[in-house]
Amino acid sequence: MTSILSSLLGSWALHAHASPTPSTTVPWWLDPDARIDAIARAAQALGWSARNTFDAEDPDGWDLEILADPHLAMVVRVVGVVVPLSEPSASSDMIADAWRVLGLTAPPPKGAIGCHLVAVEPHLAAARDDTEVEAAVEEWLAANPWRGVSDPKTWARAPKPLPRNASGRVFPGMGLIARIAAA
Repeated sequence: MTSILSSLLGSWALHAHASPTPSTTVPWWLDPDARIDAIARAAQALGWSARNTFDAEDPDGWDLEILADPHLAMVVRVVGVVVPLSEPSASSDMIADAWRVLGLTAPPPKGAIGCHLVAVEPHLAAARDDTEVEAAVEEWLAANPWRGVSDPKTWARAPKPLPRNASGRVFPGMGLIARIAAA
């Protein structure tokens, strides 16, 4: 199962830059629907079928259904976490909170494997230039939860110039961390 998650994350990382970016304000990955669509496109690029099953009326439900082959159905739930890079300790706490939220998800349907994805969206409130942001990202990636974690994970850098919103927050990319959900 880890190889399937790694394949999905690898495909997502290759295709993440091709996702539509709003021309103003913030990058696409801050939009929950766009995140789900990007993961569905990554699955489809692997030859799998994917269907968005998000239901705003069902907060404990699954966001995406993927058929990797006729014998392997997977349901996916994605939770986004915006992590300030200026506060190193915030990263682990916020990601731990995301895992707790994902733990409230209903069990996967019979015959399906559940997959939890944490979409990690780092930002800096202010930065002089992209070089300063990249240094902060490298320091962050070297720290937990990215180093020494057995869960499959990947990081996709934002294209330069790094996107900033109207208030000057810098969004240097997005990470995905995956784990199999308890049945």
